[in-house]
Amino acid sequence: MQLAALIHEVGRSKKEKNHHRVSYRLISKLKPPLGWSAEQLRLAGIVARYHRGALPRTGQKSLAGLTSEQRQVAERLAGILRLANAFDADHSGKICDLQVAAPNGVLRIAADGYNRRDRTAESVAASRHLLEIIYRRPILVSSLRTKN
Repeated sequence: MQLAALIHEVGRSKKEKNHHRVSYRLISKLKPPLGWSAEQLRLAGIVARYHRGALPRTGQKSLAGLTSEQRQVAERLAGILRLANAFDADHSGKICDLQVAAPNGVLRIAADGYNRRDRTAESVAASRHLLEIIYRRPILVSSLRTKN
């Protein structure tokens, strides 16, 4: 997850549109850095590929050869990165704290700086879908009210 989070935007260096696909291709050509295995680097590339855009589907080239367990891990990590990426969709850094709880089968995320009426909220609403289908539970996002 950490590696994928660090390198998921590398495709922007070549192309803005569909940079997630370009990131996957660039990452797949790399030799693993010291301390990382080829399998870990491949997983990071797959997570980067699905941090935005189309949802992972059977038959896609990037998922070929994965076991069902590996695919499940990749989808979960991609869903997490997709949602995290959405919280900073405008690159303003205004979302500075998250609190997560899972009462009664619902994942509740309270975000400091979140406004349900801005573009970040639109991005978060779309991006939570992958995690909702993977974990089969709804995700509710709200503003974190801090005490002064």
